[in-house]
Amino acid sequence: MKTQRDTGTLPTAYFCVNDVYAERLIAVFHELKVRVPYDASVIGFGNYEVASTVLPPLTTIQAPMKSMGELAVQQVVSVSETNLLSRGAIRTLLSTEVVERASVYINEAQ
Repeated sequence: MKTQRDTGTLPTAYFCVNDVYAERLIAVFHELKVRVPYDASVIGFGNYEVASTVLPPLTTIQAPMKSMGELAVQQVVSVSETNLLSRGAIRTLLSTEVVERASVYINEAQ
């Protein structure tokens, strides 16, 4: 990352697998003097408590974790009761929500 910063090839946005990784990335950027969100925007996933305590506060994606867990349990129970493993994949779409905080910069001039 240091080389990318020094050569001007640092990406302008990062989408992290979860808020903990995003928090660590922001800490690394701070050490490298990369200004979040002006030099690089960071988005997390999960809306963990750390998202509101990190500086700058982290923009994150809130997923319906309880619903995801309930659906997973229902599928496991269904498979165990019917012994039908050959049904194939089941596609289920659940809504997510963007929790906007201060880690993303939107350049209104562009």
